Amino acid sequence: MANRNRLILRAITMLTMFFALSVQKTEGQSVISRQSQSVGAADILSVGLTDGIHPLNPSVMAEAEGFNATASYAMPYGIADLQQITGKAVYATPYCNIDAAVSKNGSSESSYTEFGGGVSRMFHNWGVGMEYHAIIHKLPNNQSYTSSYSRIGVHANPTSRWTVSLFAHNIERRKIDYEYTSVNLEPMAALGLRWKATNMFNFACEVEKGWDHDAVGKVAVCVIPHPSLNATFGFSTLGSSVSAGVGYTYRNITLHAAISHHDQLGITSAGSISVSNIWGNKK
Repeated sequence: MANRNRLILRAITMLTMFFALSVQKTEGQSVISRQSQSVGAADILSVGLTDGIHPLNPSVMAEAEGFNATASYAMPYGIADLQQITGKAVYATPYCNIDAAVSKNGSSESSYTEFGGGVSRMFHNWGVGMEYHAIIHKLPNNQSYTSSYSRIGVHANPTSRWTVSLFAHNIERRKIDYEYTSVNLEPMAALGLRWKATNMFNFACEVEKGWDHDAVGKVAVCVIPHPSLNATFGFSTLGSSVSAGVGYTYRNITLHAAISHHDQLGITSAGSISVSNIWGNKK
């Protein structure tokens, strides 16, 4: 029985590490963007892709006005030990936008916490951003191991209908050093494109490539029947995943809910609440 419990604990620990270090690049967090978007593709596309920008691309923060904040919760594949809570805020100053974030996933036995901060700025129709992140992996018996990495991104709006973006994650190729081994934090890059066909329909596609994994293709469509209501539908070649989500905005408060299905791992559900443009510098 003791051996069985140790095996279960080890499996949970490895799943937590896998999700935190590998799947984090497509986490289902709500991202502040130009308009209310659903997280319809939590874990696959997330809100940023429907705007033509990868959800972790720090340049998306350059377009925020005033003070914006979001909090989200996700349960990947229905596994409670992988549940993730994320909070992020961005404040627009006359010179640049400043953002900060914290996220935690895992259980009391094995948890992963990440703190991040960055700056971003718009230059006419170009947005650029950079973030620095510190991570802590806490194991049983209060053992903790740390590392850090950076994110850089850029996006451009050549016309009112088109957006193109480029994003790189952990170009330093950092790793976490444990007592007897090391785990690489996988570098990743993504190239995305969005087309605003009409005021009611947005289409987006993206190619994401991890250093040690095959490229992943993603497509999404966002339907906006009313300025306060939108729905997103997506598909990813990663596990032939499909997803759907809905977002509702009342004044400056937006609620998101989404669900996605992986053909082998199962269902991921996510939800978030966001406030936007409530005070501070208006562009």
